[in-house]
Amino acid sequence: METGCSRCNAGNDNNRTTTGPPRVSLRRTRARRTDSLVNTDNQHCPEQMELLHPVYLIAGDDPLLVQEAADAIRQRAAGAIRKTFFATDDFDWQELAASGDNMSLFGDRQLIEMHIPGGKPGATGSRVLREIAANPPEHDILLVIASAAQYYELKKAAWAKALTAAGQRIDAWTPKPEMMQQWVRDRMQQAGLQPDNAAVRLLADRVEGNLVAASQEIQKLLLLRGPGPVDERAVSEAVTDSARFDIYQLTAAALSGKADRALRVLYGLKEEHLAPQIVCWALARDLIDLCRISGAPPGSRPAMAPFRLRQLQAGARRIGVDQCRQLLMATTRADAMSKGQLPGDVWAQFAAIVSTMAGKQLGNAA
Repeated sequence: METGCSRCNAGNDNNRTTTGPPRVSLRRTRARRTDSLVNTDNQHCPEQMELLHPVYLIAGDDPLLVQEAADAIRQRAAGAIRKTFFATDDFDWQELAASGDNMSLFGDRQLIEMHIPGGKPGATGSRVLREIAANPPEHDILLVIASAAQYYELKKAAWAKALTAAGQRIDAWTPKPEMMQQWVRDRMQQAGLQPDNAAVRLLADRVEGNLVAASQEIQKLLLLRGPGPVDERAVSEAVTDSARFDIYQLTAAALSGKADRALRVLYGLKEEHLAPQIVCWALARDLIDLCRISGAPPGSRPAMAPFRLRQLQAGARRIGVDQCRQLLMATTRADAMSKGQLPGDVWAQFAAIVSTMAGKQLGNAA
């Protein structure tokens, strides 16, 4: 695909096949000193990014935090030519390795984005990323986005450690349940609202960890009431949990193998103009857990609520690990469609994904 630059080839079906290790260039220079670079294992706020580093790694499972961190970097790199790649199954990593050779006529800086759905680049991708990190670009910026990555797996990955050492890692993980109220309070205050404890508690309960929905509800409150104090009654009147309820009906029906029911819910959400990002969040959340269940050793029991475990186990009987990862990648592409980064009908993509989850093939969700 092309994003921001006519020369961008982002992992389409025409990627050429190479033999031997990819040649890594990205217009490399000698390894930079990293003592002035910020490496962090904590949540990192976009407004704290005062320096512009040669390499960034955004790692996390929350679509809103991933998007905001990426947008902050893009804003700081304003004016750079943007190239975007997606690590699909048939992606040729030589495209990334050689991307720095394709300089613009005027030598403009490039922002090279590498999206890795699921956070697993594979052996070849891992090697290419480590080699780039060893000699980071002198003029360009490499932004690696490992969305839906698993925290502990990424912490141990050699390629992630190398990118972190070469520049900056920005974590974008959904806050733990005990931290959700504080996140909601901070967001409301940043928007100019002054919530009391009951208002914060109610909003946090309504969105149940969905930061996209939380952000939308906060904006709705701001539009309806304007800046200033907010109490529980104001939140109750302005915020609805119907969308959250329906989105969970969608994934529950898909995991239970009820394809027709799942599609009815999906098209109902479309008619209600639910933001596609919320559908992406719900599907990605369940597919990540489904991959974990499908790949778990026999007899193991992941730590989660019994009803949730039963739902996922029902889905795992139909969907293996490989198909689950393909569906997760399809969800990432749907997210890109919703933002205009890829062509296509995002709701048709959702329909293919939920149908496949339910065991009914409807188009191509891979």
